[in-house]
Amino acid sequence: MAMSANRKWTPEKDAILAYWWPKKGSKWDGWENVLGFKTTPNAIRWRANIVCPYTRPTGPKPWLDDEVDKLVEAVRQISRHLDRSPLAIARKIECLYKQGRL
Repeated sequence: MAMSANRKWTPEKDAILAYWWPKKGSKWDGWENVLGFKTTPNAIRWRANIVCPYTRPTGPKPWLDDEVDKLVEAVRQISRHLDRSPLAIARKIECLYKQGRL
C-alpha cells in the first residue's frame, strides 16, 4: 500500500499513535486531527500492531516494574521445577489462553 508523502509514518506520528491508541481505539474521529492526515480504522489497527503490538484499547493497566520482577521470578521458579525453558512456558500459557483454558 503506497502512502503519499504527507501520510508517511514518522517517529513523531508513531508516538502520537502509541499515546492515543490505548485510550481511543481505531474508530476515534480525532485521528485525522492528531496525525495530520486522513486514515481508516484498519490502517490505525495495522500501524498500532507494529508500533505497540501488546497494547490494546481499554486494555489492562500497564505493568509496574515490581510486577514484572515478580512475574520473572515466578517463571524462573516454575521453569526450574518443570525443567522447561521460560519460553516454552510462555508459549504454553499463550496456547492455553487461545484455547480458552485460562
